[in-house]
Amino acid sequence: MSATSSRMVDLDGMRIHYVTWGTPGHPPIVLQHGLRAYGEWFEALGSALADRYFVIAPDLRGRNLSDWASDGDYTIAAYVRDLLGLAKALGLSRFALAGHSLGGAIAAAFTAQYPEPVAATVIYDWSPQPMPAGTQRIVSEVKRTPAEFRSRQAAMDFLKELHPTSPDDLLQTRLRCTLKDLPGGGMSWRIDRACTQMSMMDPPEKSWANFAKVSCPALIVRGLKSDILSAEAHAQILRTVSNGVSADIEDAAHMLFEDNPAATVRATETFLRSAYPA
Repeated sequence: MSATSSRMVDLDGMRIHYVTWGTPGHPPIVLQHGLRAYGEWFEALGSALADRYFVIAPDLRGRNLSDWASDGDYTIAAYVRDLLGLAKALGLSRFALAGHSLGGAIAAAFTAQYPEPVAATVIYDWSPQPMPAGTQRIVSEVKRTPAEFRSRQAAMDFLKELHPTSPDDLLQTRLRCTLKDLPGGGMSWRIDRACTQMSMMDPPEKSWANFAKVSCPALIVRGLKSDILSAEAHAQILRTVSNGVSADIEDAAHMLFEDNPAATVRATETFLRSAYPA
């Protein structure tokens, strides 16, 4: 099932694109995607929740149909400002907030700074101190990513190399949301390369301090094969937040909604039934 709508909102001169599932007026949930993803990455979750919730998934600045930052600001603080602006523009006074990877960092930072509107939060496979193997993988992938591809097939081959376990339909969505056709043939990225630098992340001590301020119900989700969130960091996050519960996703690495979407959706639904009932 595709997203039910595709819309734009102007946030102080920056246009942010977002997709939704469900019906306005139902309890809202806002989703924040990862470093090189897009709002539709959450399609499995949005479709599953559409009968009970109004699910909103923006493309973060610098990705897909959202504007690139003219000043190159892709810090956590900038994403938090965008999220605050989106919530105000859409009239969201109370909502659940979920984020994957970079989106998890944004969700934790936003909840720490603006606890009143956040009814519950879900953090998918993110750590203030990522495992070195995962960090090195991402840095290596970004470094060897070409600026353009000579053909659509060449672009798809590269995506398959980066995401070997991703189903074909999700790869087609990724192709559509992360690349665009060039006038003379070939494809180029919809992602601003400046936003893919890991150096834009907050230092660990600031991220841990954000978690310490999260007081709403929190679900901390880890892929058991993750190269980002270690078992030790997972346990430390659960000790740091005041009202946290855990979910381990079998047969999943970092890309939970690609590796095991059914189990990830199920864990999320179980949490929401008690923490943020429709």
